[in-house]
Amino acid sequence: MMSLPRWADTPLGHELLAAIRRNPPESSLVRDDWGTRDCPRFTGKLAGRLRKMREEWVDREMALLDRQYHATHRWDEEASRTVLGTEEADALVRRVLAEAEQRRAAA
Repeated sequence: MMSLPRWADTPLGHELLAAIRRNPPESSLVRDDWGTRDCPRFTGKLAGRLRKMREEWVDREMALLDRQYHATHRWDEEASRTVLGTEEADALVRRVLAEAEQRRAAA
């Protein structure tokens, strides 16, 4: 089993990722004011729920860092970078699907 980021290493995260392996989501290019992004974004409820899980986890972790700051008056920059740098949901889906493809090819 692959290592998962903390936000996805939960029973719900495992369930969503298993469902994604069974039924891979479609992907679409993201177009915005700055052009088209290189990495496609996955569509569908499962991928959307993973994105929401990560967003909620980041919010909780940053709120914890805020509370620590108010108690100590020192911002933990390293912890903040770690939280914000945690693997994005779409990158995790790409990695999970690539691993599933490798296992199918090896079988």
